[in-house]
Amino acid sequence: MVNQVLQSIPRKVSLLTIGDEILEGDIQDTNSNHFAKVISERGGVIHQCVQVVDDIAEIVDAMRYLSKGSSAIILTGGLGPTSDDKTRFAISEYTGKPLYEDDRAWQHIVALVTSRHRTVHDSNKQQTLFPEGAELYHNEMGTAYGCYIAANDQHLFMLPGPPRENLPMFEGRVLPTLAEHDYFNHRKIYRLLATGFTESEIAARVDELAKAYPCQTGYRFMSPNVEIKIKTASDEDVDDLIKQIEALIESRKK
Repeated sequence: MVNQVLQSIPRKVSLLTIGDEILEGDIQDTNSNHFAKVISERGGVIHQCVQVVDDIAEIVDAMRYLSKGSSAIILTGGLGPTSDDKTRFAISEYTGKPLYEDDRAWQHIVALVTSRHRTVHDSNKQQTLFPEGAELYHNEMGTAYGCYIAANDQHLFMLPGPPRENLPMFEGRVLPTLAEHDYFNHRKIYRLLATGFTESEIAARVDELAKAYPCQTGYRFMSPNVEIKIKTASDEDVDDLIKQIEALIESRKK
């Protein structure tokens, strides 16, 4: 059975994960995996996923590198109150926008920390710093606000590292902003499951059928099945190709 998903032919998005703990293997970067999956399912194109340590120069260099192939960058991590949290300072340097203290963020920090019967430390003031012109993202679960910055014809999203904190921001703020700026124009992806074939066999046979059509093919082994992906622009007609592939899959069931 075919699962047809309308998707888009978009501008490109890059993902930049910041943190020594990622590079040293202390924790896994599950954020990039989730963000890439959701963006791709909506028709977005992921340019690259990059990981860097907590260093201003490294973060700035990574942003400059990613900006060569993408007009949106989602940065996660490095927004804590400690001396090794450098992301906001790197974004300020990259955009040329000075940081300012936001009182709303401070009031949020005080309220949240005291509600947990802990003492607010002066170091938390660092978490109130944002580039001028930033649109702040409220954090229901932690002290670190996220934000959105439009600068240098780019869309930059600064999110905290913990998934329980950044996922509401990603779903509620980042995705709508990407949609508003035309990162999710429609295209079609067809997904079919083939049983009884090796990945190499079904790929060779489908690729031969697909030569006559304006599409891209992709394959993924999902034991005991092989997933076939046919990607095409929304105005292209590949119905005959899909019928041929379905017939090929059915032939192995007989």
